[in-house]
Parts: sequence; C-alpha cells; structure tokens
Amino acid sequence: DLLDLSPRNRLIDSTEDSGLPLTVPQDALATLAELLSGGATLTLLPSDRVAGVHAEPGVRTVGDLPPQQVLQQLTERRSVHVDVPHADYPSRLRGLAHRARTVVDQTGANGLYLTLGSLLWERDGRALRSPLVLVPVLLTPADRSGEYRLTVDEAGSSLPNGPLLEELRRVHGLTVPGLSALADDGADIDLTTAV
Repeated sequence: DLLDLSPRNRLIDSTEDSGLPLTVPQDALATLAELLSGGATLTLLPSDRVAGVHAEPGVRTVGDLPPQQVLQQLTERRSVHVDVPHADYPSRLRGLAHRARTVVDQTGANGLYLTLGSLLWERDGRALRSPLVLVPVLLTPADRSGEYRLTVDEAGSSLPNGPLLEELRRVHGLTVPGLSALADDGADIDLTTAV
C-alpha cells in the first residue's frame, strides 16, 4: 500500500526528461552490465563526438555508426555516448551530477541509477516506459577534458524495479522470472544474467 504505482512514479513511467539515454546496441546490455559489475569506469561522450576512423561522410552522430563499432568503442575504449550533443553536454552532465550530489547531501543516500532494459507497455490507454534493473552509479567529472565518468556505486546494490513488478503482479497477474525472485529475497542482482 505504501508503493506509488501511478504513472507519477518514474519507476512506472520513466519520461524522457527523467534521465539521459546512453547509446548501447540492444544486444550489448549484458556487455555493459559485465563491465560495470567488474568495476570498469566508463567515459561518457556527447552523441556527436565521432572522431578518427569513424568520421566518414554522412556520420554525424553515434546513431549513424554500425552497432559493431559502437560495441567496440564500449569494450575497447570503455566509452559510451550519451544522447546529448556536444553543445549541451557540459550543462546537462553538470546539472545531473549536481542533482545527484544534492540528493546525497540531503538524504545521505545515492539516488542516481543507471537503468538496464525497459518495458514498453500500456495502462489505461497510456503508453509507459518502465526500467527493469536499477544499478546505483556515480557520475564524476574527468580532470581537464570536460568529460564525465560513470562507475558503479559499491555502497549500493543493483535491484529489480520493485514498483513495476508489483504493478504487473497486482493488475495483470504476471511475474517476471528471475527478477521477481530477486525482488522477493532481497538478493543483489547478477547483472550479467539479469539482462
């Protein structure tokens, strides 16, 4: 009864302004999860920073690249693009980092999460997007480059989206194997098997 299961809850309806999407090939979520759970630090790049070999005619953003090249950048360079152009990158990332620090200062707990996977569904004729797995992360500026780095917050635990799982169970009688069991026993998620 204490859970807000309405679309006002960003765990039920994650609107576009509630975060910054990362550009990761759909079949590479397990790779991203493995890197993060292994302690990797990822460099976040603006969507229109496509340098070197990738600067071919017609390639203006990371979305213009083949998925294999995006995956290679993730695995070999430990970098991933944020869906923000270079002109907006400093202010958007600085704002997100500031909001995350403010939450820590006010509550003592980290409120910044990377979501892995999402469920697109409909309730009462309204399209919703709900995150599946929440990974606590830290966002820190790099030294002089102006880039931001993303790492797992070791003080927290990765967990399934409890409000979503409860809403699916309550309204539709559905359970999500693997995620529901982890939510029930409170165990930390093995990211590589969850995604």
